[in-house]
Amino acid sequence: MYVRNDTVEMDQEFPMHINKTWLKKEDFMFPYYHEHDFYEISCVLDGKGTMMVGGRRYELVPGDVVIFNQHEVHGWQVREQDLRLFVLTFKSQLIFDKVSLFDYEYLKFFEESGSHFINKIDKEEPYAKKIYLVLEDIYNEWLHDEIGRRMMMKSYVLRILTMLTRHYKNTPKSAEYSNEKNKHMERLASVLDYISNHYGEKITLEQAASKAYMSTTYFSGFFKRTMGETFSEYLIRLRVYKAYEMLKSRKMTAVDVAEACGFNNMSNFYRAYKKVMGTTPGNYK
Repeated sequence: MYVRNDTVEMDQEFPMHINKTWLKKEDFMFPYYHEHDFYEISCVLDGKGTMMVGGRRYELVPGDVVIFNQHEVHGWQVREQDLRLFVLTFKSQLIFDKVSLFDYEYLKFFEESGSHFINKIDKEEPYAKKIYLVLEDIYNEWLHDEIGRRMMMKSYVLRILTMLTRHYKNTPKSAEYSNEKNKHMERLASVLDYISNHYGEKITLEQAASKAYMSTTYFSGFFKRTMGETFSEYLIRLRVYKAYEMLKSRKMTAVDVAEACGFNNMSNFYRAYKKVMGTTPGNYK
């Protein structure tokens, strides 16, 4: 599982940014994992997608709010419709200077969240709609350079953090469970890395389970719960995605691409490609 560091430079005096962005299906058909050194609060505006974080998968629809701690690895995937997001990012320096304990309270739910922490706030939750409205207020301030713009935006961010603190006030914690979950995720990551490097070869469920140091039965269930699809489905979809990338380069024939991606005959290749991509290899080539 390749994790990209998407850390970007922010204004040191006012380390905050907000924008509306599209996650296109063609760019996020396969999970895109990344992490960054700032906090993120996003709200789904349009479309549907999936978010993966901490061994969990969350299906997203308009109105849902998602939050990420700094350096928390998370992934996005879009299979059906392009996903449009409101994205607010900021660093802790915007909130407190590591001297005021009172200001630290605004970020406490981030820093002390337990293993059962839920990164998604469902659109039906009371604070989801309120957070969206405040994001709109921040965005309007961001677009118009008026007097007191930064003070107003910071006050809105603090308002959102206060709402999140209230929402998460009863989040349970379990260090023992968290440590065990992290070990399993590390093992799964090693398997995903192996698959990514050997997708053109024969890879069985038994081989993958042994690399995760799990029984075949346990690994099969853990993989499905974590990735939202079976091991076989994931492997086929990865091979099709790799084939799609090769066909775009126009340097290989469909036969060569199929062989390089681990398909043992053209019939299986065309069937799998049509199922995943919704079209035939010839159309993309």
